[in-house]
Amino acid sequence: MLEAQSALVDEGWPPQLAAEALKGLKAETANYLGNLSIEELQELAAAQGFEHPSLVGWNTPPGGQHPLVHWLDPVYPAESPSKLAIQAKAAERYAQLAAGQTLNGLSLADVAAQEAGFPGHNQPGSWQATPAEVVGAMTSFNQALAEAPPLKANGEQLVALIAAENHLSASVCPGMAAEQLEAAKAAAKANVDPSANWAPRQEAASKLVAEASAQGTVDPAKVPQRKRPARPGPSLDGCGRA
Repeated sequence: MLEAQSALVDEGWPPQLAAEALKGLKAETANYLGNLSIEELQELAAAQGFEHPSLVGWNTPPGGQHPLVHWLDPVYPAESPSKLAIQAKAAERYAQLAAGQTLNGLSLADVAAQEAGFPGHNQPGSWQATPAEVVGAMTSFNQALAEAPPLKANGEQLVALIAAENHLSASVCPGMAAEQLEAAKAAAKANVDPSANWAPRQEAASKLVAEASAQGTVDPAKVPQRKRPARPGPSLDGCGRA
């Protein structure tokens, strides 16, 4: 808010008038946002780029201000610590759900179902799939997994495995139970993690970076080098079960 006031002063506003204008604006925005329902706040926040808005506000007391009211308030800059902390809490809770925990009576599948209709929920690169197409993506992944044997997989095989997992992970299927689809994606990811240690990682990574660089989607100089821990993972059946 101080930054906004400073900007008005820089534009020639008298300091006192700038302070009064921002005070009035803050009251109006807080009043408007404060009268929205939780569902409306979540949808509005999702449209503005907030990730997993249904995972914040659980501890708001009756009559208290929902954290999304503050996050959506344009008076405060997007990079303010308080706004960043709200998004960080949602990310923390989502990570716990992805690890298999249940929070506030919700599982990962519950949250996925709640947020399926939010604006901007589908990430760039996602695709609408029928249940049959999801099963086809599972089959393709299992085939790529079978062709990437432990300790012997080459870079081409590892690239194919990662591409198959990404394809499945990007699928959006309203016709399939959210819990079933999320289980399939989680199982595929569990298989890819140890597979990254099977083959010459540098060969596979170089190929992926080269392809992304050719498409202009990544700067090779900024690609971090890291190792994934090896751990066993199950294959998928046609229903997404391990």
